[in-house]
Amino acid sequence: MIQRVLLSLASLSMLAGCQTAPGADVTRYPNPAGAVTSKAVEIAGASSLIFVSGNTPVPADSKAAEFSPAYWGDTEAQTASVLKKISAALDEAGLTMADVVKLQVFLVAPAPGQLADLAGFGRGYTRYFGAATGGKLPARTVVTVASLGRPGMLVEIEVNAVRPAGQPRR
Repeated sequence: MIQRVLLSLASLSMLAGCQTAPGADVTRYPNPAGAVTSKAVEIAGASSLIFVSGNTPVPADSKAAEFSPAYWGDTEAQTASVLKKISAALDEAGLTMADVVKLQVFLVAPAPGQLADLAGFGRGYTRYFGAATGGKLPARTVVTVASLGRPGMLVEIEVNAVRPAGQPRR
């Protein structure tokens, strides 16, 4: 009995912090203050799910030696490049970055023996999420991988977005 009451209280406290607009099909369960992602995102009702394939960066400097660090740019530049492409894909579907509910991020360390540049990723990420999305934060997974499709690429991101029920397709 005590466990049920505690579970109910925990559920109520979690729901008290949820961000749900009237009639919305997406509920975002926040992490503690200052976090840059949601703890979870719930999709209910007749919403459509949109899955955007993994995107990699465009060259930051196409005149630099092919596949060199200058060619692709650092982690921050690559993150911004990838999210710009994703934003354009969502726009084509009549959506915005605020409609993104989940990111899957694949990072490569800039040099052997180094860790992936999470700070650089974070700087590129916050250009597109947080204040830029009116506080609508997606759930997110970041994984470090050995390599991506081309030498020198450090970032690949895929996203899942939701088209609210009743919002027309383009």
